[in-house]
Amino acid sequence: MERIASLDYYKLFLSLFVVGIHCSLFSDVDGKLAFIFDQGIFRIAVPSFILISGFYFDSINNKERLMQWCSRLIILFVFWTLVYFPFWNVEPKVLIKLIFVLNGYAHLWYIVHMLLAGIVLYYLKDKKWFKPLPTAFALFFVGCVIEYSAVYSFNEKVDTFFRFIVLSYRNFAFVCLPLLIIGYSIKKHGFKISKVAFLFVVFLFLIEILLNAQFSYRYPNPIFDIQFSLILITPLLFMAVKEIKIDSSYGKLISFISSSIYFTHLFIINLLTIYGIQSTVYKWILTIVISLLMAFPIQYLNSKLKYKIL
Repeated sequence: MERIASLDYYKLFLSLFVVGIHCSLFSDVDGKLAFIFDQGIFRIAVPSFILISGFYFDSINNKERLMQWCSRLIILFVFWTLVYFPFWNVEPKVLIKLIFVLNGYAHLWYIVHMLLAGIVLYYLKDKKWFKPLPTAFALFFVGCVIEYSAVYSFNEKVDTFFRFIVLSYRNFAFVCLPLLIIGYSIKKHGFKISKVAFLFVVFLFLIEILLNAQFSYRYPNPIFDIQFSLILITPLLFMAVKEIKIDSSYGKLISFISSSIYFTHLFIINLLTIYGIQSTVYKWILTIVISLLMAFPIQYLNSKLKYKIL
C-alpha cells in the first residue's frame, strides 16, 4: 500500500480538530465562535478519517484481507472501550450504558460503524448494478435530513432520541458507508480537483455553518455531527492535500501519533476536567501536549504486542 505522507500529516492536523470538539473549544469565550469551530469547521475531521480509510480500501480485495481488516477494528474497539470503562460505567441508566458497550463510548462510535460499512462496501463494490456515487450522496443526504429535522425540532428530547437512542443518522449507513464509497471511488477513478469547484464548496460550507449558527440559537445545545456540504468539502480537501508532496520519512510515525491523539485525548480531557481545568483553550493545549507525550510509550507497547492497539 503506497504511503502518502501528506495524508499522514493531514490526519495529525484533523486529530487536533477532534480534541477541539471534545474540549468545546471557545465555549467559555464566545458562543457563536465556539459554534463555528466546534459544530462547523472541526466537523470535517471524522468524515475525513473515514474517507481516507475508503481511499485505501482497494487493498481489501479478498476475504482474508477483509477478515484481517475487521479483526483490527474489533481489537481497537474492544481495547479502547475497556480503557474508557471508568468513564462510561458510571452512567446510571442501563440503556445508555448498553449503547456505550455496543455503539462505542463517544469518539469510538465510528470504529463500529466503519466496520459495518466496510463489510457492506466489500460485497457491493464489484456488483455491476451498484452505482457508487449516487448511492453515497443519497445516503448522506438522508442522514442530514434526519439530523436537521431533529435539531430544528427545538426539542432536546426528540434530538437526543434520534441522535443517541436509535442512532438514526450517525451510523454506518448514512455517514460511514457514503464516505468510504467516495474515498474508494477517488482511488479507483483518480478524480481530480478544480480550483473553482474547491473555492465554491468552501464558500458553501462556511455559509451553511453561519446559517446554522444563526438559526439554531433557540436550541440549548445544538450538535451538528454532519452537514450537507461535508459530503462535498471532505473529498475536495482530501484531493487537495493528497497532491501535496512531502517527504515520507516520518509518515508512519506521524500517522501513529495522530491515532494516539484520537484514541487517548478524551481520557485526558476527562481527567483535566476532574482536576478543575475549566478554560477550554488551556484544556485543548494541555490535552494535545499530553497526548503527544503519551504516543511514545504507547508506540513502544504497541511494538511488543501481537495484537495491535493502534
